[in-house]
Amino acid sequence: MLAQALRQQGIPLSSATAGIQQMGDYVDLNALVRGEKLDDAPAILRVTLVAPYLRGLQFVAAVQGRGGWPAVNNAHRRPPTTSEQILHPEKFFAREPGEEIEIPENKQVLAAGFKRIEEDTLGELELSVYLGQAGPSDTDDEAAAGWGGDRLAVYARGRRTAVIWWTTWDTDTDAKQAFRAARSVSHKGSRTRVERRGRSVLIVKGLPAKLQRAVWNDFIAFAGHVEGAPAPPDVRSDLRY
Repeated sequence: MLAQALRQQGIPLSSATAGIQQMGDYVDLNALVRGEKLDDAPAILRVTLVAPYLRGLQFVAAVQGRGGWPAVNNAHRRPPTTSEQILHPEKFFAREPGEEIEIPENKQVLAAGFKRIEEDTLGELELSVYLGQAGPSDTDDEAAAGWGGDRLAVYARGRRTAVIWWTTWDTDTDAKQAFRAARSVSHKGSRTRVERRGRSVLIVKGLPAKLQRAVWNDFIAFAGHVEGAPAPPDVRSDLRY
């Protein structure tokens, strides 16, 4: 729609799509959606509400600029599989998948009365919100940009909840940056533990220290397997979307 409107003003479609791709550098996400209730809502709601409209627009512009409308049609047939591919279209073009992660049940956690009630993968977009809690912005896009994969498991024991979160990153450097960001948003005394091994980062919330050690042992085995596997190809470019 925007491309057609710009064409009517004499702006070539190629120029329009190139300009749309760079919009994110100049657009304030918070300014796009205003309202008393939204202003008071958590960032996870505000960011995920706006992202499909702005980041999705930039993504389609990148696809159209690369292969025209047939490429956009093909993207509907074979859509992106991760939010990372939307945020970094070059990873969509390379069909870079998210790393598959499975968190095994820990016998000590189960024996302590914790039951797994939910699990999910958040992806780069929602991880950027989590890592951005300590900063002035709603997100930390830089810290989340090296996302490789993640899996989060939520446990409950009575009214207490706990979280075990495994993440992987494209490189050790990306993992170090994410580790520092995750540490910065972990409040003292909150029973939160953040650890790194190679390009894997562990976040544990709400578990007693003894159980955190048991989870750490599982994570060490997982991180060792990750280190033995080839890292995702580095297909990032200097373009920002």
